[in-house]
Amino acid sequence: MAAFELNNLANAEQQSLGPSPRPKEEGIIAFKVYDSCRSQDCLTFEDLGPIRAAECYSVGAECVEEGDIVHPPVGAASVSVDRLSVKKFIIGEKEPCSFNEGYWDIEVKYLFLYRLTFKDADGCPIISIWATSSYNKRVSLFGSVNSDVIIGTDLVTNYGEASAIHADPYVMVEAKGVALSSAILYPSPDNPERPRPTVTVTIGLFSTIKLFRIVTINVPSKGFCIPEECSSVDPLNPCDYFNSLEFPKTLFSPVVKEDFLTNERPGAFKPCGCD
Repeated sequence: MAAFELNNLANAEQQSLGPSPRPKEEGIIAFKVYDSCRSQDCLTFEDLGPIRAAECYSVGAECVEEGDIVHPPVGAASVSVDRLSVKKFIIGEKEPCSFNEGYWDIEVKYLFLYRLTFKDADGCPIISIWATSSYNKRVSLFGSVNSDVIIGTDLVTNYGEASAIHADPYVMVEAKGVALSSAILYPSPDNPERPRPTVTVTIGLFSTIKLFRIVTINVPSKGFCIPEECSSVDPLNPCDYFNSLEFPKTLFSPVVKEDFLTNERPGAFKPCGCD
């Protein structure tokens, strides 16, 4: 009986799919991007403000709490920064633009996490700490006019109850941060607000901001996508993999000048501007 049912099921599936279904119009629920922008910002002390400790640490007799401004320890002659990442985003504000209908003013706060390493005059490390900085960015994007519509769905539930969400546009942020430089700022007699040396970092930020809505749209469709059969994965034998590699002859025979300047070897090039 079970074999008969499985056979009927397979035949029904084959008939429903057909050999090559024609494209047809179907309605789908999608995240439609209404507007977007990109930016490439070089962030300095004026943009980031004072660096703050991301963890508690002590150096010498000084104990620094999380959130305190980071000052270089006694004897520090230089500082380096590495392992930078964009820790998270905070959407601080999303309001309809008061003078440009259909546009929304958006404020995004970027939080950076990175490691600082202080060294003395001989280049010996004194201490490495995790620190953080933040940057606020404001943009205006088109998200269409506002409405009082409420969307309800049981795709996301709150203790078993269907969740209701507003029909306002939603914000999506993508970003990549790069640590460019770091330095110790020494106090200036003309600036009494900075009595102690502080630290500054310069961060390169690539970012995109999108404004999207949940909409229902018609799209051309050829039906459902049926996955291919799963292929088995055999355990990798490290010796078989190593023995399959080509022996790196150039590793033991550095290229001579005559061959290096020719275009005959793979990836070779001639220096620009040379005869």
